[in-house]
Amino acid sequence: MTEDLTLRVNLQRHEDEDVWYPGSARRGAGIPAPLGTATIHSPEQRRELYELGVDARLGEGTLAAEVYRQEVFRQIRAFSSAKQRDYVRNDVSFVTDGAKAKYLFPVGDDHLLTVGADLWRMRGDPERYIDNNPPAFDNNMRNDPFNKGVIESAGVFLQDEFSVGQTRFIAGARFDRVTGDAARKGMTQTTGLEKSDNNLSWSLGAIQPLNENLSAYANLGRAYRAPDMRERFEDSARGDGYYHVGNPQLDPEVSTSFELGLRQAGAGLQYQLAAFYTRIDDYIAGRVTGANHPQNGLPFKLTENLDKVTIYGLEGSASLPVGAFVADAGFTWLRGKNHQDDEPLFQMPAPELTLGIGQPAERGFWWRAQLRAVAEQDRIATRFTNGTENATAGFVTADAEFGWRFGKVGAFESAGLAVQLSNLADKRYHEHQTEGVSGNELAAPGRGIALSLNGSF
Repeated sequence: MTEDLTLRVNLQRHEDEDVWYPGSARRGAGIPAPLGTATIHSPEQRRELYELGVDARLGEGTLAAEVYRQEVFRQIRAFSSAKQRDYVRNDVSFVTDGAKAKYLFPVGDDHLLTVGADLWRMRGDPERYIDNNPPAFDNNMRNDPFNKGVIESAGVFLQDEFSVGQTRFIAGARFDRVTGDAARKGMTQTTGLEKSDNNLSWSLGAIQPLNENLSAYANLGRAYRAPDMRERFEDSARGDGYYHVGNPQLDPEVSTSFELGLRQAGAGLQYQLAAFYTRIDDYIAGRVTGANHPQNGLPFKLTENLDKVTIYGLEGSASLPVGAFVADAGFTWLRGKNHQDDEPLFQMPAPELTLGIGQPAERGFWWRAQLRAVAEQDRIATRFTNGTENATAGFVTADAEFGWRFGKVGAFESAGLAVQLSNLADKRYHEHQTEGVSGNELAAPGRGIALSLNGSF
């Protein structure tokens, strides 16, 4: 609008139609025999975002603020192979309204302060109907997972960037209050649903140059995660084969993390290496109890707080010009422990390594190819999952991409065309974290191709 005032508009819409989840297909274990095999599918999924923002120069600093609304709608159906129709029909909508603002300004010669606040309110109100009158299965009974759920959050934060000698520090603190409530949990519980939590989180980071291109960094911080709406209120069967029971009195997760790393920049070899350790108190997860629902026979999964879990590991990446080409590599290695049950933390990713080579170009033709190798994951939880987490075999996949960068085209400052080829060998595999009935998880996508066109102005 002027040199000191900019308006921003962000509009997004994404829609998927006729999505099926073959990994959810099951018979028995809560599926009445006359229904045959039940498979979850979604006739329509839709997400819309409307955001209006402003950037303004105020005094010595800059103000950035925005208001937004996000609407998510999803139809969830359970299809009966024997009846050749849906016997569960669930329409779910979540609406989030929010606002956030921050003011960035210098203090003296060495400090750059940021102060801000954000507020948001999410509403969710699923409507589910189920046919549960054998043998006809046509009674269309109302059976909502929860009713009129609401989560409200308000937070304020402060951050300071400053230097001591050559060391650059970033220190921040944030206070949040989160409140959750619902008119009803499942189809019966109407009391004991409201819970509010106050959370103070903070962080301190430092970057120390070691030479012109190499720097070391360290981060220490405390963070939190409040339970979401489904974790609090939902009592419902899901596509993973379990009947989930929410807990409205969950405590928020509180994590304390420490990370050390090295970062090398420059025209030649570039790399980043990091080691980290995180302790999480009151970790939120669903425990497989071994008991089954008395009406539908599905195994229970109860949402609860684990006293303490730890996650630690190493990760790194590197790239190196080799003539006209650039070779790159990356790896991750993670370990997790559930201290309450004295066993490995469930659904931890397996170690993996990626190796790539390509020929980049600011304009003209470019390409890159990659191999991704993921190790077997045999560190599995047995007590927490009641023996339902199974080991996952290792796998190797090959991917490639190529395209053409046009540079300035008409009104566009830059434009490009790209083709992405995934899983070239059509490898059948699934990631260890894939949800689904144990031993029957949905396989990852097979061989695929994607064409994209992009431009910036």
